[in-house]
Amino acid sequence: MSTFLKINNKSILSGDFLLGSIYRLHRKDKKITLQYISAQTGLTVKKLSDFEKGRTTLKLDTIVILYQCLGIRYQCVEEDKKEFGIRFYSFYEAILNYDNNIDEVYENAYKLKEAVQTTNLYPQFLLTELIYHIFNNDMFYNYEKIIESIHVQYLDNKQKVIYHDCIALYLMGQKRYHEALKYFEKATEYGYSQATAIVNYHKGLLYIEMNDPCKAMTCVLKAKFFFDNNHYVKRAVLSNFRIACIYRHLNCYDEAIQIYSNCILQMKSYGMVNKYKTIYEQYLWCLILAKEYNKVIKVIDQLEIKLKDETIFYLFYSLANMKLGKHNLAMRSIAEAKKLLKNNSQAPLLKSIVDTFYTYLSKNKKQETKMNKLKSALDESIKSNNTELQRYIIEMILDILDPITQADIIVEYYKMILKSYKFQ
Repeated sequence: MSTFLKINNKSILSGDFLLGSIYRLHRKDKKITLQYISAQTGLTVKKLSDFEKGRTTLKLDTIVILYQCLGIRYQCVEEDKKEFGIRFYSFYEAILNYDNNIDEVYENAYKLKEAVQTTNLYPQFLLTELIYHIFNNDMFYNYEKIIESIHVQYLDNKQKVIYHDCIALYLMGQKRYHEALKYFEKATEYGYSQATAIVNYHKGLLYIEMNDPCKAMTCVLKAKFFFDNNHYVKRAVLSNFRIACIYRHLNCYDEAIQIYSNCILQMKSYGMVNKYKTIYEQYLWCLILAKEYNKVIKVIDQLEIKLKDETIFYLFYSLANMKLGKHNLAMRSIAEAKKLLKNNSQAPLLKSIVDTFYTYLSKNKKQETKMNKLKSALDESIKSNNTELQRYIIEMILDILDPITQADIIVEYYKMILKSYKFQ
């Protein structure tokens, strides 16, 4: 059992910026003022401020009292600090391996929060939280607050790689691509091939979003080389999956379809169940772009029940049936997709596409109504930088335009299609 340090009058190096700044983080988090702490302890506001800014030292028993004012027990147990260091890297290794028990490994590290929250390991603990929420794509997490709270100068070089990688991923989610690229570049300055490999993988995803498939391919292949040679088999599979996506963006559908198919088999073999929906979504979209409509129907029919009931697959099923001339089946599927999305406010683009396609298939809708819906969906796809979706919507627009009376408009839409094939 761990033993706590005894309270005594020994001065410790609390003048070190980190110890005071950690205290300030906790105080700010609890919305407690320096004036309140001053009234409770008898220390002047200036003395407390100097402590938080690392300008003065305080005795250990004084720091204990300061934390008591926040309702936090001050701890500094060497055994727990060492244990947390082990658990942090176990957690990061689980991330690299794409293990199925990531939640469990994270919880093991999180259990030591109380033991390290008043120590110089607190930035490392915050980094653990940041990694976990980034990995789970938690849209409701306050990323900016935690990023600001982590004092990067107190992380080792490998942790700095991870930290900058996380910030870049957050900025990607905000579509601040050029800022994200700067942080990816910063992350690679510290070395550490293991962490840099995942940075290259993520940078490849960024270049895909920036419509630069050549740079994307270079980054992902670098990552894949490391993963293949260091037995990170699941990460290697994910790299292959991204390579398939790049081939698809390059309109090399045959190559992409073959890789997607192999990835599905490998993911099933390695139990990567949390990636099934994503891989099938991209694979089926590629089949639709390649006009392999019968294969789309076959793949969806063979899906597990829990996957088959996803909105996106009803949409794909409807698209394929429409192209095969099975209007009634197409209408039935898109109506089911529309029903599933009725109370969903977290998928605005998907909701728009489903609603648009439902209108497009409806025989009793006027051309003007259909055009308005399609133009609105086209604007959204342009805003989301989804060139493939743009082309598909334009095809639907061209389908309902009159080639004789609206020839000039048709030419303009064909120009838009050609432009969408040109990568920046």
